[in-house]
Amino acid sequence: MKYRYFGVVGPVIFFTVASLLAAVLPGYSSKTQMISELGATGAEFSSVFNYLGFLPNGLFITAFAVFLYAALKNSKLNPLPAVLIAVHGIGMSLATWFSCDITCNPVSPSNSQVIHNAIAGIKFPALIVSMFIIGFQLTKSGISKRFGIYSIISGVLSLVLMGLFASSVESRSHTGELQRLFIGVAYVWLVLLSFNSSTLFSGKAQSEKVCT
Repeated sequence: MKYRYFGVVGPVIFFTVASLLAAVLPGYSSKTQMISELGATGAEFSSVFNYLGFLPNGLFITAFAVFLYAALKNSKLNPLPAVLIAVHGIGMSLATWFSCDITCNPVSPSNSQVIHNAIAGIKFPALIVSMFIIGFQLTKSGISKRFGIYSIISGVLSLVLMGLFASSVESRSHTGELQRLFIGVAYVWLVLLSFNSSTLFSGKAQSEKVCT
């Protein structure tokens, strides 16, 4: 398997495992509950989600970031987006061992919950910032204005949805849906970036030959 496909495998595994467990976990609501609650300390299938959801997703995304770093450098573009994607991947992996508490928003959070929140506060913004940087670089360089604009729009949409998600945590109004939407938008972008990375960063990219 080529490294570039690792950016596809990770997100697919993550959402597949999350969807399956959400369907079988008694009383769990994808509408109001966060994804991390599937792996919360004391949750029925916490180990399954943490080791089959968080961990492989993080490892695959980090592996893709290594490939992307080299590809960006070879294309004479700033490799910072690859570093930020790696930060996201490492953060996802670390969430395996730093689970949130039940509800993921307790009055008196455990140390694990505090660390989980801190990791989330870094890994998701890192991924979104990488979307903007890739977008501006592709647009400015002329490598692919279409994919560049798509990246910027995806970044804006993810950022707005993440803000709406954060503001809904206390009320739990559509919290789970908003979280899945903002992560979903970002991961669809990551999957498409993975599929197109060899074309985009080969030095021979043609703006009309990159699929979105």
